[in-house]
Amino acid sequence: MEDRIIENKAFRVILMGVSEIVGENGLKSVLNFSGLAKYIDNLPPNDNEKTGCHISEVTRMDVAIEEIFGNRGARAILFRVGRVQAKRGLEENPDIAQAAQKAMSEMSESDRAKVILNYTADTLSKQLNTEVWIEQKGDDFLYNDKAATHCFNRKSEAPVCYTGAGFLAGLVDWAVGNSEWKVEETQCGAMGKPFCIYRIFKA
Repeated sequence: MEDRIIENKAFRVILMGVSEIVGENGLKSVLNFSGLAKYIDNLPPNDNEKTGCHISEVTRMDVAIEEIFGNRGARAILFRVGRVQAKRGLEENPDIAQAAQKAMSEMSESDRAKVILNYTADTLSKQLNTEVWIEQKGDDFLYNDKAATHCFNRKSEAPVCYTGAGFLAGLVDWAVGNSEWKVEETQCGAMGKPFCIYRIFKA
């Protein structure tokens, strides 16, 4: 798979999410461990330029967290990181958050979830230089993602994009106002699949 440059804003949000969960010193350890010391005390700017942040660097941080904290600990940490990244992403993209809130006014929970997922798919397709799209299957939504942000050139017999699942869970919680909706990754690029699929459903 060919590496891709992503928008500064997207990578900035990812770093902020890791820092909030593992702490500033923890982020420094992760960056050193993954060979990304250039980002220590040096977050990318909050803009839409593409000046050198790569998809592969995000995956390297996930792998570093797994190496440092072990698989079980990393799974919980990365899911929490994803939820924080959703919050930070909304804060760093206020125009999108406000537009989504306006569009969701007076909608049902299911429709609100659909709106935020579609806004996210459109935004990340641009920011991550890839293709993301939503399908609805009955009461469930499928978030189809070719970004491979958390599984770039990885190989695994099971899904590994815990951060992606946490990110989507955080977004839907924000949109519907509760935590009754769940997210599970059912297909992953690390399993040799052409793209990742997340199922979003109400428990």
